[in-house]
Amino acid sequence: MDLKERIGAWITDHDCFFRVWAPHAATVSVLIQSGSKWDLGQAELEQKLVKDGQDYWSGIVQGVQAGQLYR
Repeated sequence: MDLKERIGAWITDHDCFFRVWAPHAATVSVLIQSGSKWDLGQAELEQKLVKDGQDYWSGIVQGVQAGQLYR
């Protein structure tokens, strides 16, 4: 399966590919944070995703490492 057809978060060698299905969303962003618990005020990175025309949103976030929290 092509990476761009998968749903979820997929770590690659240098970044992370995110893809979600959100047919009613006007915008979609991914928030990234380190640590073991989510701190609502401490997201280290926010990356907007791009709609692909089929109700899926996706994007590549540079520097994400395995184990980082996201939402």
